[in-house]
Amino acid sequence: MARIEKDGTKIYQTEDRQYKVKDQLLNTMFDAIHGYKEIIVTADKEDPYGDPRLDALTLLLTTFTLSEDECLSLIDERDRMMNNEIDDSASSSTQNRQMFNINIKILAKCMANFDNYFGIKKRQEIMRVKSPAIEKAEKEYGGEDYLGHMFAGGYAEEGELSDD
Repeated sequence: MARIEKDGTKIYQTEDRQYKVKDQLLNTMFDAIHGYKEIIVTADKEDPYGDPRLDALTLLLTTFTLSEDECLSLIDERDRMMNNEIDDSASSSTQNRQMFNINIKILAKCMANFDNYFGIKKRQEIMRVKSPAIEKAEKEYGGEDYLGHMFAGGYAEEGELSDD
């Protein structure tokens, strides 16, 4: 499968996910995500968002990013959100709902990171090929900043850089 960027670069991708991880890791991740659902379904009707296991599962899921820096960044972001978005004067059930919303935002960021090994949106890039006209102009006018050099000199006519 190939896609063409605006600058004419062709990017070839496989249908495979970017990284292959052990099935046990994926199973543990899905168990943790399923844990969210189970906690919410079986939650106390008075305060369904107050279960501290939701916080624990959120922190656990950040570790599956497989990058210590990314994990710590997500935890720091969660802490900042907790400090900035939770209304200290609100009722405990409102605060719990605010905490739950923050946890879901972090979970969404984790899921975006997990796509590297789910392969739902991102695909493994296997080759990138520049448009021949773009490559020629880069060589002739000095690298990646060739457009500035060309247009300053009045070189390019409309459509001159396309492959058509």
